Amino acid sequence: MREITNKYAGIDYDDQNGWVRFTWNQFTPSAEYRQAIQDVIAFATGKRASKLLNDARHVALTPQLDQQWFAEYWPAYILKSSLRYLAIILPQEAQGMLSMQQLIRSDQNVLDTRYFGSEQEAAAWLNSVA
Repeated sequence: MREITNKYAGIDYDDQNGWVRFTWNQFTPSAEYRQAIQDVIAFATGKRASKLLNDARHVALTPQLDQQWFAEYWPAYILKSSLRYLAIILPQEAQGMLSMQQLIRSDQNVLDTRYFGSEQEAAAWLNSVA
């Protein structure tokens, strides 16, 4: 069941597997990008979820200012959340992959994070962790 959705992103809870699924649908303008990041953290914490599957296959170029905002925002707020595990399905396009590499550098190991080429691989890993 999809809990939060718009044309840019979707957030839902997978009752069967016990994780939050966060899907990027297309290029996302700054205000909506930042709101989506805040929403997924709040949603996961509200569900007391420790696992997040981030489907970033449709991520396009993330502007530098948003990358900087993420680097400052993510570590501080994620540490206050219930999240502990993050599985990321990598972007398919080169620009998205470049943006993701920048975001990966800013993760600062606040979560046990792994990167995958498919949803099946990501799901299998999430199911294997506490």
